[in-house]
Amino acid sequence: MNEKHPHLSQREKQVIELTSQGFSSKEIARKLDIDFTTVEQYLFRVRKKLNAKNKTHAVFIVLSQQLISFEKAMAVSVN
Repeated sequence: MNEKHPHLSQREKQVIELTSQGFSSKEIARKLDIDFTTVEQYLFRVRKKLNAKNKTHAVFIVLSQQLISFEKAMAVSVN
């Protein structure tokens, strides 16, 4: 695994992207039609892969390493 750009699965990217948009784990679970604990597991894996201390740190890392685009992070849906 490349330490500078760790591989995130599509679902992990989706979950951290929604997190970057300000959605809570509960909201993400509803939006993706998955269980809350599943969202938390994805976030745990993302934090572990990125060596992030918390969700905010993980969002900072994915944005700074361009693992997700700034535009997607700022694109909050009203649905």
